[in-house]
Amino acid sequence: MAAEQGTNVLRPFGTILFGLLAVGTFNASAAWREFRFVEPAAKIYRIDIPEVIGKTGPRSLAADAPLGPRNLRFLDRVVLQLKVDAKLKDVLSESPLKLSRTVAEGIHVLQARDAVVAAEEAERLAKVPGVVVSHPVRKFDRQADGKYAPFPDDPRFASQWNLEARDTNGIPSRVSLNVREAWPISRGEGVVVGVGDDGVELNHPDLYPAALGNPHRNFEQGTTNGNHLSNFESHGTTVAGLAVARGDNGVGMAGVAPQAGLAAWKMLQVSSEGAASVYQHEPDKVWVHNYSWTSSASGLGSVPLLERTARTNAFKIFRGGRGTVIVHAAGNERDFDQSSGRQQRGDANEDGYVNTPGVIPVAALKASGRVASYSNPGACVLVAAPGGETDGPLLFTTDRLGALGLNQISGCVGFTNCADYAFDGFGFTGTSAAAPQIAGLTALILSANTNLAVRDVQQILALSASQPDPNDWDIQTNAAGVAFSHNVGFGLPDAGQAVRLAQIWTNRPATIQLSYVNQPNGVPIPDPGHTVHITGIGNPTNITGLFHERAIHPDIGAGDGLVPATDTSSHPLVDVGQAIAPIGQSLTGKAALIERGGPGGHESNFSSKLTQAANVGAGFGIIFNNVAGGVESLISMNYVDPVSIPSIFISRADGLFLSNQLQTNFQLRVQLKLNDLRLPFIVTNQMLVERVAVKLNVNHSLRRNLRIALTSPGGTTSRLQHSLVCNSTTGRNCISESGPADWTYESVAHLYEPSSGTWTLQFVDDEPGATGTVTRAELFLTGIPITDSDADGLDDSWETQQFINLAATASGDNDGDGYPNSVENVLGSDPNDVNSPFPFEMDLSRWDANRSRLSWFSSANKQFTVEVSDNGSGPYTALTNVPSKFPVTETFITNTNTIPKFYRVRATLQ
Repeated sequence: MAAEQGTNVLRPFGTILFGLLAVGTFNASAAWREFRFVEPAAKIYRIDIPEVIGKTGPRSLAADAPLGPRNLRFLDRVVLQLKVDAKLKDVLSESPLKLSRTVAEGIHVLQARDAVVAAEEAERLAKVPGVVVSHPVRKFDRQADGKYAPFPDDPRFASQWNLEARDTNGIPSRVSLNVREAWPISRGEGVVVGVGDDGVELNHPDLYPAALGNPHRNFEQGTTNGNHLSNFESHGTTVAGLAVARGDNGVGMAGVAPQAGLAAWKMLQVSSEGAASVYQHEPDKVWVHNYSWTSSASGLGSVPLLERTARTNAFKIFRGGRGTVIVHAAGNERDFDQSSGRQQRGDANEDGYVNTPGVIPVAALKASGRVASYSNPGACVLVAAPGGETDGPLLFTTDRLGALGLNQISGCVGFTNCADYAFDGFGFTGTSAAAPQIAGLTALILSANTNLAVRDVQQILALSASQPDPNDWDIQTNAAGVAFSHNVGFGLPDAGQAVRLAQIWTNRPATIQLSYVNQPNGVPIPDPGHTVHITGIGNPTNITGLFHERAIHPDIGAGDGLVPATDTSSHPLVDVGQAIAPIGQSLTGKAALIERGGPGGHESNFSSKLTQAANVGAGFGIIFNNVAGGVESLISMNYVDPVSIPSIFISRADGLFLSNQLQTNFQLRVQLKLNDLRLPFIVTNQMLVERVAVKLNVNHSLRRNLRIALTSPGGTTSRLQHSLVCNSTTGRNCISESGPADWTYESVAHLYEPSSGTWTLQFVDDEPGATGTVTRAELFLTGIPITDSDADGLDDSWETQQFINLAATASGDNDGDGYPNSVENVLGSDPNDVNSPFPFEMDLSRWDANRSRLSWFSSANKQFTVEVSDNGSGPYTALTNVPSKFPVTETFITNTNTIPKFYRVRATLQ
């Protein structure tokens, strides 16, 4: 079929993109009968009963749930749960069912003659007093569900925006993990997630199926009781539900991995010896650990030796050498706690439990995709997941039963058992909520490919993620073409993409670690780190200044982005007074001199002054003190990050000097000059980098004054430590801690970058006064050795095999499929074939009772036209235009009972 001018029928290597995709409603045949089971909620199924049944009936029966075909089969066994005071022999006194096995106390599997008897007896037993659960054993034919799982029957799934967030037309309304795209491939079967917390409500109806038969433990008391022991404990229950709440059971909610197992470990009050036991508990049964807590240490918080050793064993030895996957909350200390006055750490790199190579540190997102206000940033943060925000939607999850826990509401209209769940104003939030979702996703990944090692899981998560907030000021695309932000790591994983990658993944080769030492033996870190450099007044002069207190709250603005990492340009200076009103002249190519103070609260409102200067084009602003009487002090300008230009604060004497000079000196120019220390590491070894670490011994009396960053040969910067300028008025960030001494900072930002070249370690002292020196710095590069003569991160043999020569780049995308060459190299896919790693494939899956989802693999930056016809040979008419999205483009189609339709997709030529 010839393509129309300006468009083409997308035919990857001969594959024509149209197929018979019929859309219609389900109509039950006369042979279908309704059955009512209890799961424990009552639920009606339609089951296909043969009209003629011989002496022995079928071993399984086709069935569907109320919302449409479910590709479900009921087998010839019955699941029966009894109340504590009920006796099995009494319940089965008139039943032909025989006990097959007892799963746990009060929970049994019964054998029937055939599937028909099982269905009939399950329905009858559901009405017997003392029976809590009675239904046939179910089997899902998941392949028949298509690429998008049916809407689960959990009545509160629609409230779980973190799993799927769409409006009534199917359009995404918030960020989510997109789990329904993963569930046809994996639901976490065969994987157990250990929740190390304050215990779990193991008899919760949405948790006990996952908990049955798994190794629970109270490490505080040395028992096998993983339940809460105090009425004030509930955290572990809220965590567990997000990871593994049982799905499709007609009750409450679904976890990310709705068929995974749960091991409840009560351990928050243990010693370091006890904690070491947690990491090594039942490693062959529990493959994934979730820890939704962080260190309570102030400043740099190291992990005790016993725990550190146990964690290393977990990463390297257990699960046949593939390692235990440990997921950890990144922490909620991003912003200062005004209510308690506690000085917050605010960086994941300063918590040894999180800042560890084998750990998956997880940040938290608002529903909008922006990093949550509390979520710790860090160069070690791998990915993020929804965590909610107090001024926005929180997360729906399991809670203590009844009046205990977060939600103490006794009853809700239209929501039975609502007290057993945390939601709405009583919902869950924090990186504590984000982490278990990634633990659940890890269970999906390992269920799809049980051979994966810890490193493989980490990289699959990174490659399945994307940056959820395009306005995140911190996003940088590294030399391998992979986007990273200290706020959210590699971003929010797409569960569907993650399990697809898991299916095709080949375990990465063994790594090596190389170290490089720069030992300056006491070289001083320049203080002050920032000055105003003045020219045009005879001899050039430097004025000491103080940069603003960088905002930690992500909604305020660009944070460290407004603290120049290099010298600014030199500009003429214009005195604009107190700048309390719009400035009536252009400052393009100039800098603004502004006096502090003014009427109406402008004494400390630095933001509005700088905004006035920015609005007329100023390159940067210099604010000088207005304090009279000879008092000279430098003020930490707080909350100026909404301003789009850098700024610095200087003393009144220096400000008046500049103001007076400007009266007669029209040659005066100013520059914000960076006075830093840079230590180079020259690397000649050729390696594909996976992670980087820097170990420092610095003798500085106030560690909080230092900003420390590492820049790779490819230009990617890892911010290892941000400075915290002390605000003497509020007490904010005035932590008296020296160092950093013998501390190692981890970074994942350089994933798949080349090793060879010069790595530069930068120290900037952001606050004048306290001083320090660097004794020793050691750079560790962990990765895979390659031959890389052009230092682009692509192995020469692979590059020449794929591209004939060495002209390709790691960040390039030769076939335009959305996967950079670096990733195609790792995946073993063809970088010149748009059908690799995933061949083009259209799918039509029912989304809800009214709409179906049409989807296909694609790259970004394309435009598709969806066409429809009643006949495969046409004619086709345009149905809708759809902008493409990587890795899957989708559109939604209204279901109909009319003639089946044929759909075709055209890609507009770019």
